[in-house]
Amino acid sequence: MKVAILGCAPSARMAPFYDDEWEIWGTGISGAKYPRWSRWFQLHDVERLLRGYGALPAETSADLMEWLVGFDGPVYMHNKAPGIPGSEAFDFDYYVDKFGRNFRATASWMMAKAIDEGATDIGIYGVDMAAEGEYQEQRPSVKFFEGWARGAGINVTVAPSSSLSRCNFLYGKDDLAEAAFTEYEDTLKRQQKIVEQQRLDGDAAARELTGALKTMQLFREDRI
Repeated sequence: MKVAILGCAPSARMAPFYDDEWEIWGTGISGAKYPRWSRWFQLHDVERLLRGYGALPAETSADLMEWLVGFDGPVYMHNKAPGIPGSEAFDFDYYVDKFGRNFRATASWMMAKAIDEGATDIGIYGVDMAAEGEYQEQRPSVKFFEGWARGAGINVTVAPSSSLSRCNFLYGKDDLAEAAFTEYEDTLKRQQKIVEQQRLDGDAAARELTGALKTMQLFREDRI
């Protein structure tokens, strides 16, 4: 069995959608964007999702749930959802008993399941873990299961554009100083993008507040 594990990053586009030897396993909010899926993993509690989860707005979660109602493959979930025909409760305890507790990302559970089901090949696409914060905390867990799979003799492919496939220098061999500068530069560029996005988000929020204050003032003056 060959299994392609997909997240939401741009490298998901490189997955073998048109090779029927591969099962395509998905997660996140990218369901309708790509040509086919074999299985879907939505492991968060549905009620929590529908209230809005982290940066994911509630309306986006609702759209995903609606898409899953029509999905014709297995949907692994925190609990079985009666309104989603393919839903199954994911057996978290089984995988913890077998692999330990190093599960910090949905992709980690997906890789554990692929390993457990006897996959001969695992492809990782759209699971870049390049951003600061949550994804940086999840990265070691995904790398752990990548290493487990390789150690088990499974052929593992990582999208070339994914940061998971990058190693800035070979310890003891490469120029550590130059590699350190390169790594630090990459970190600064990532942080710059985050701060720039925060600035744009802040500007938008400030405009909304300014509009709300003007509306309140007009109400006070009985002008609307």
